Amino acid sequence: MKIIRNLLKGISLTAAMFVFQACYGTERDWYGENNMTFHVVSAEDGSPMPHVKIRSQLQVGDTNQEWYLLGYTNDEGIASVWVDYYGDNFQTLFRFVADDPDYAVKDTLLNNYYHHDIKIVLSKVDHAQ
Repeated sequence: MKIIRNLLKGISLTAAMFVFQACYGTERDWYGENNMTFHVVSAEDGSPMPHVKIRSQLQVGDTNQEWYLLGYTNDEGIASVWVDYYGDNFQTLFRFVADDPDYAVKDTLLNNYYHHDIKIVLSKVDHAQ
């Protein structure tokens, strides 16, 4: 009799947990994630730029969020990163910073992520000015 009572308690608890999870379960994300691949090359000769730091910043109205480090390019100048997608009404600013200080920092603003394979060209800084 005690075994049947414990078995019914277990089944009842499992059923209650199932109903609770179905009604009040984990939230759905309000945004998605996209995998984007950046190909970073030099403007001078088109050679790949390794070890370029890639950061992102969400643009919301007149306020800017903090910068997040997404990753670095590999030896072939390629970086595959995951980027949060908040919808077409939001823009994300990407910043590319080369190891070599002779190259200028490049900012690129994207408002949609339909193009997952993006070529970024970094130019050298003209120190004569």
